[in-house]
Amino acid sequence: MSAPIHVHWNGRLVPADEAMVSVFDAGFLYGDGIYETLRIYRGCPFGFDRHWRRLEHGARGVGLSLPARDDVRRGLDELLRADDLPSAVARITITRGRLARRLDLSSAGRPSVLVTAEAIDPGADDARARGVRVVHSSYVRPSDHSLAGVKSTNYQVSLLARNEAREQGAAEVLVPNQHGHVVEAAAANVFVVEGGVLVTPPLRSGILGGITREVVLEVAGDAGLPLRQETLAPERVEAADEVFLTGTTIEVTPVVTIGDRPVAAGRPGPITLDLRRRYRERVDAETRPSGSEAPSDSTR
Repeated sequence: MSAPIHVHWNGRLVPADEAMVSVFDAGFLYGDGIYETLRIYRGCPFGFDRHWRRLEHGARGVGLSLPARDDVRRGLDELLRADDLPSAVARITITRGRLARRLDLSSAGRPSVLVTAEAIDPGADDARARGVRVVHSSYVRPSDHSLAGVKSTNYQVSLLARNEAREQGAAEVLVPNQHGHVVEAAAANVFVVEGGVLVTPPLRSGILGGITREVVLEVAGDAGLPLRQETLAPERVEAADEVFLTGTTIEVTPVVTIGDRPVAAGRPGPITLDLRRRYRERVDAETRPSGSEAPSDSTR
């Protein structure tokens, strides 16, 4: 991704290198904030309303005030036009702002609102479509955490887990909960295919309910694919016929190797590739400009 030229900061479009946050902002001091990451196709954010609903859920969970939805959407659109970003990853970050009294949430002022967007490498999707290698993480995502399911800016577990992947030359990690079950990746949800049945950990296992996960479950249901939401032991994931990850940036990404062991034949499986195609069709339908034709298979 290329460095952003502008950001939208507290309601204004400003050069990225001029945007500054107070050293007393609760987001900086305590990781007290929430965020959403959206992918931009043809200059249009996919699933904005879904992401906003999850942002509202997170705000309720931590008692944080949100700005007006339409104001944030206008700021995002303004940023995309200013930096000419038809294909990008955008992020909406909202922190509690400055506290007048230390650790006293009742003394919070106005929330800090940041919208950023970065262009996507056009070759990244093709590279991921060929499949990635993952490893198991030593870090744990507790299923009984009080903020499980809130997309918080307190992201240290994911940062440390993803660093394990980098140190081992892998693209992602499989993160367990306190029972040793694989629940998600550092920044993605996990699916396996067993005998033609799609299986993914349930929300109660402590995962973040990913927007891409949600859409994949919908398109899989539309296709008549059998679905189960069950806990996944590491050995079960390794023995699966297919494994894939879902996330806003990575869409549907096949996993072809776990550690040093190939997943089945060591190449993307047919159900994974079909779901990837169906997901992209949903994206195309929802972000296609009015009156334009659907893209041919060769352009997907």
